[in-house]
Amino acid sequence: MEFKFTIINSTDNHYKVKITIEKENKVVWNDVLDVVYDGMVLLNLNYIKEQLQDAQIRMAMISRLKKFISEFHIRKHGQ
Repeated sequence: MEFKFTIINSTDNHYKVKITIEKENKVVWNDVLDVVYDGMVLLNLNYIKEQLQDAQIRMAMISRLKKFISEFHIRKHGQ
């Protein structure tokens, strides 16, 4: 399983992130999410749960997305 995150747009603490999940070189899920960093990563979990039904893949994606945004935000803002 490969998770790819790309920041499409960012303003202050708001990020628009393109997410692609691939398994065996086939796209399993592809979407663009709005993410907010306010000391922690805030996501629309209801939307993600509706769109990405597989709980194991969903939880792995959320965990990796949170880490990606936190690290990106710290590099960008130094906080």
